[in-house]
Amino acid sequence: MLSAVTPNDPLYPRQPWLGQVSAPQAWEISTGSSKVVVNVNDTGVDYTHPDLYLNIWLNQREIPFGVGGKANTLNDTDADGLITFRDLNARQSNGRLVNERFVKDLNGNGYIDGGDLLKDLRWSNGVDNDHNGYTDDLIGWNFKNGNNDPMDEFGHGTMVAGIIGAVGNNGEGGAGVAWHVQMMATKGAGADGQGMLSTYMPGLRYAADNGARISNASFTTLAPTKDDINQMYNAVDYARGKGVLFVAAAGNDAWNNDHPGKLQAFPASLDLANVISVASNTADDQLAASSNYGKYTVDLAAPGDMVGSTYPVALSPDPTFPYSGGSGTSFAAPHVVGTAALMLARNPGLTYGQLKDLILSNVDRTSAFAGTTVSGGRLNIYRALAAVAPATAGAGAASGGSVFSATLIWADRDLLATAAGGVLA
Repeated sequence: MLSAVTPNDPLYPRQPWLGQVSAPQAWEISTGSSKVVVNVNDTGVDYTHPDLYLNIWLNQREIPFGVGGKANTLNDTDADGLITFRDLNARQSNGRLVNERFVKDLNGNGYIDGGDLLKDLRWSNGVDNDHNGYTDDLIGWNFKNGNNDPMDEFGHGTMVAGIIGAVGNNGEGGAGVAWHVQMMATKGAGADGQGMLSTYMPGLRYAADNGARISNASFTTLAPTKDDINQMYNAVDYARGKGVLFVAAAGNDAWNNDHPGKLQAFPASLDLANVISVASNTADDQLAASSNYGKYTVDLAAPGDMVGSTYPVALSPDPTFPYSGGSGTSFAAPHVVGTAALMLARNPGLTYGQLKDLILSNVDRTSAFAGTTVSGGRLNIYRALAAVAPATAGAGAASGGSVFSATLIWADRDLLATAAGGVLA
């Protein structure tokens, strides 16, 4: 029997879907790397969340201070060549922050997070340090409102982020697929959850230009015009040219995406080599009743039926328990994103094509997905990761609108247990 890692996160026993896709066995190989950047192109992310803040992307080229661990410079405490929120939260033996000269807990939650940097005029200094056209884009960008604050006001993006990269084995909440990762938030929708292609596609381009290797697209556009399709195609193809794997939710209309029609989901149905389209499976390895499918257009299934994840602190009925549950292909796609992040941590030289091929060729094949997906199977994180050769030394809605590919359950502690299939209810 394969060995498995059991994290100490208190909600982990309520995450049986992680066992279904062999995540605990995969964690014996890798729990991820802060050098891997993934894009959450959604409603934003709660970058202050206690289970997410360490894994929020920090734009290295926008940091206004010197780096080097010398006097008056930021200290790379884990010597990974990056300044991340792990470095900004590292403490000396006396309990003081190693980088205390440069950071302050301005929002008073007990740790240094993206909100502290956005409020700190030493960091948000009004200078476009990296000359990319986005001033003070320290942790991503808000394309809905045109500013540098990608805070989630709806909840969807934070749930996606938690599936990808909630910090594992930290005694808080549950575990994400990748315990170590940097998540770049590009916000395309506001408090009503409604976005447009004109806010999502620029977010994808931004991510491709700023170092993301994988982009999560848990949104769908239905009945797109020809111009809409061209807009999506061009943006995803642009990301392909930058080496980005684009993971898209297949949609929740029980539609065969092989067939054109008013319910065919885009961008998941784009015919591009860097696209992985993801259906949702149930706890008993069946296609979820609402999930779209397609023998030629939907690549694989992943858990998306009644799963739990992180939820914005400010939106939670109980701010001390910022977690919720939901169902939909929105929550299936980030399982694949997290898997690709683990694979890149093991070998950062993998191309999007190699990532896609390894994920699809190492699924668990079952009759339920034989005629409904390209691969004929459901995600197996361990098998995909084990198939990666480690890097050698030195290797380095209406037209134009969007409908999120999920049914959300605004939950408290008891509903989260329901979301996790009734385990420990």
